[in-house]
Amino acid sequence: MYAGPRDEILSYLHPSPSFLSAHASQHLSPFLPPSRPPHLVKYNKAVATRLAGPDYILRRQSVAYANIDLASRIATKLGKRTLLLTYDNAVDPSIIKLSKQAKIMRINSPEVESSTSAKDVLLALSPGVGSHWTKAAGLKTDAPVVAMNAPFSLAYDIAQGGKWEPIYVVKRLTKGWVYRAYPAGFKVYLDKPDGTVELIKEFPQGVIPKLREVAAVVRDESQARGYAISNDRYLTQRL
Repeated sequence: MYAGPRDEILSYLHPSPSFLSAHASQHLSPFLPPSRPPHLVKYNKAVATRLAGPDYILRRQSVAYANIDLASRIATKLGKRTLLLTYDNAVDPSIIKLSKQAKIMRINSPEVESSTSAKDVLLALSPGVGSHWTKAAGLKTDAPVVAMNAPFSLAYDIAQGGKWEPIYVVKRLTKGWVYRAYPAGFKVYLDKPDGTVELIKEFPQGVIPKLREVAAVVRDESQARGYAISNDRYLTQRL
C-alpha cells in the first residue's frame, strides 16, 4: 500500500473535504522557509510535546520527526506492533517517546524480515529515490508494507505504480484537488472563488485515474464556470 506523495505535511492528519476547504490556500511545502509561519511553529511544538523530546533538537529535523509522530499515532490506532522504517539517521530514538506499539528500525536491518509476521505492520517513512521504493517493495515479510509521506513522486502521476496502491492522497491540481481515503474511490474537487471547494467527480472504487485525466476534469469545469480566467497554467494545459 502507499500513502503519498506528500503535498501537505498535515494532509494525513486530517484527510477530509473540510480540511481541503480550510487549507486550500495554505499549501505547505515539504521544505520549510527560513521564516516559519506561526501554524508551522505551533505544529512543530505539538510534535515535540507528543514525542516528549527537546523541541530545540526536533525542530532541526522537523519533517523527519513529524513523520515519526504521525506513524507513532497510527500505531496506537492500529493496536498492533508497528515498525517505523527509516532510510537515514535523521531521527534519534533515544530522545523521544513512542507509542508502546511502535518501534523505529532502519529498513536495511535484517530484523525487519526475520522477526515480523502478518500480525505486524511496516511503515516505510518518506521513501524518495527509486532504491527506497525497491527496498520497501522487496521486503520478504508477510506483514503489510505501507509507504508514508514520500517527499516527491518518481512518476508524473497520482500513483507510484508497480504493486503500490495509493490509499490516502491529497494532491494539489491547478484550480483543484484530487483526494482519496481508502477504501473509497478517488474524488476530484474544484476550487471556488469564495475559497471553498466543490466535489465535481467521483471515480468508482478500484479505479486509479491518471493525473492528466483528473487535471483535465478540473481545468474544463473551471473554464466552463469562468473560473479559469485567473488560471495562469490553463492555456498551456500544464499542471
